[in-house]
Amino acid sequence: MEAPLEIPTKLVSWPRSSSPRIAGVSSFGFSGTNAHVIIEEGPGQTQTDASQRGSEILCLSARSKLALMHKAREIVDFLEREPQIGLPEVSCALSVGRKHFPHRLSMTGKDIHSVRQELQDWLDKKTKPAFLSLKPSGIKKRKVAYLFSGLGLQHTGTGKILYETQQVFRNSIDRCADMLSRFSRRSLQAFLFNEEHHSEADYDTVYAQPALFALQYALAKMLEKWGILPFSKHPFHRVHS
Repeated sequence: MEAPLEIPTKLVSWPRSSSPRIAGVSSFGFSGTNAHVIIEEGPGQTQTDASQRGSEILCLSARSKLALMHKAREIVDFLEREPQIGLPEVSCALSVGRKHFPHRLSMTGKDIHSVRQELQDWLDKKTKPAFLSLKPSGIKKRKVAYLFSGLGLQHTGTGKILYETQQVFRNSIDRCADMLSRFSRRSLQAFLFNEEHHSEADYDTVYAQPALFALQYALAKMLEKWGILPFSKHPFHRVHS
């Protein structure tokens, strides 16, 4: 009986099936050291509905202005070849999956077509992007600080869109709500997002302070997920679960 194995000697297609794809990778060194690793296809990801997220921010960076233009051209060509790809996935990969260099370009868009057109217009010198920073290398890195607001700025609906579209933000709010439920019968989510459940008395500190903390904690956790951390010489000053 033949084993269902194949050793490819050139690039071949690897179609998906009902079972996960598994492959072995071997390396044989001249010194006699051999290594072998088995890799398996990761779980599939659910496509994010960009229409629910509003606009996305697309960030590019490079070591020079010329390299930045080349990178923009690569993205334009890629988006033209892969029009079905989700804009949130592209935005996330460029923002947190790559190192950021001094020459930077960013713009917003609601879909792949609009972002590709904006990049093309910038390359053709027809329009200016939302943000363009052409700085020399060696610039000192700026520090990041968080400033949380106090009472007086809260209003019904604050953070509602983030709660509906950002999983980390939603999980953080839900975690705070679970803790607060031990001390109050009021639902934190209803207090934050449901206008029908509000009255003048609801803005008393007994409700407003926990709600503000929950919002700020959720924002901090979301920014932390994106790789944006406040500067601190002591890591335990940062937000932890």
